[in-house]
Amino acid sequence: MDKARLPATARPRRHWRRRLLALFVVFAALAWLLQPQRSGPFMLARLGESLGLQITVQSIDYRLRGTPEVTLDGLVVTQPGHPEPLLQARHARIALPWQTLRSRGNPLVFDRIEVEAPRLDLVATQRWLASRPPAPPTKIPLITHGIGLRDGSIVAPDWRIEGISITAATLHPRQPLHAHVAGRYRDATISIPARLEIIIADPQALPDGMASTIEARGTLALIGTDWALPAQLVAHAPLRFGEGTIRMDPAKLGIVGRYRSGTTSVPFRLGLYGRIIHAESRWTFDPATAVLAGGDVLPEVSVRGSAVLGEDLRLHLAGSMASWPQAWPALPAPLAGSRSPFGLTLDYAGAPALDALISLALRRDATRFDARFRRADVVAWLDATAGSPLPPLQGTLATPRLVLPGATLDGVEIEIEDSRTTSDAVTP
Repeated sequence: MDKARLPATARPRRHWRRRLLALFVVFAALAWLLQPQRSGPFMLARLGESLGLQITVQSIDYRLRGTPEVTLDGLVVTQPGHPEPLLQARHARIALPWQTLRSRGNPLVFDRIEVEAPRLDLVATQRWLASRPPAPPTKIPLITHGIGLRDGSIVAPDWRIEGISITAATLHPRQPLHAHVAGRYRDATISIPARLEIIIADPQALPDGMASTIEARGTLALIGTDWALPAQLVAHAPLRFGEGTIRMDPAKLGIVGRYRSGTTSVPFRLGLYGRIIHAESRWTFDPATAVLAGGDVLPEVSVRGSAVLGEDLRLHLAGSMASWPQAWPALPAPLAGSRSPFGLTLDYAGAPALDALISLALRRDATRFDARFRRADVVAWLDATAGSPLPPLQGTLATPRLVLPGATLDGVEIEIEDSRTTSDAVTP
């Protein structure tokens, strides 16, 4: 008999059993998905396996109404076999629209990302990255309602950046990113708090290995044990990442600030231009051009050279000083009457706080002055109300003629010695 003509009640019951079984599987899956304490660790474990990491949380929750949202508390990310975490976070919240879920992340669109107290261990992260196979360039997601990161930190063996906060109203991979960034750099000798507004013209260009213009403006300060240098900063450069380096070439920086130590307070303006490269934990500014001015106290100086900042600071600068500052002691004749600029060379190698010897050479016409001194000693001499009329330095002065009240000296050579200034060599 033709099965197509059988009444519905005569159809095999196995069809209904299959439907009931399918419905049971769907409801079981939904029940499991609605229990974050079960499904959350499972999904994090699968994600960790794909990355070669172990990801754990103290608690996980999510909601599916409206915009789906995942909340993680007590996030800890480690590399198997290494106890120290790459990343920790007190709290993280990720909201992503249904279209991202339906499209399986292609394109990758988030509604908002918030992270509280993330802590990144730089050494552990670099070790994990070195263990990973080559990967295609990272694709920056679209985040429609922005980023909120607060109280973050990056930790390295000799330095750390703490109190990091980043806020941005939106992030589009191919549109300018406007972000507010704050944080404080610290090492054994110096602290640098900063609060900046940053604009990156093309965010996706950076992971693609291409250059993108970056602009920054805001405030920062360099703070040592006995001195501080608060300043306002404006910067502009094409930025490029690649092969473990950060490159800005050419970078333009304008700084207006004030040097403070004890009772000394000196305003200044500094313009910098040149190539900046970060590689192997060192910042290199070479070639560099700098222009310094500071009213009556600081001379107008224009120099070229190089600066390298890592565990120590190395400077080699050469150029000219336009004139003798009015606030400095008056020069004797015939130096005072000369209109020639001063040739200038400065070398330094030591702690970033400028605690080591500074080597300075000045030339004007046939007169030469070579000196070595310590910044702290000179600042203390300037602050003192009484004491030696000569600054605390070690050096030599050679000039063909020196005119003093009541005397004219020819073929003058003067050596200046100070017990506080040693003969430590300064390497260019």
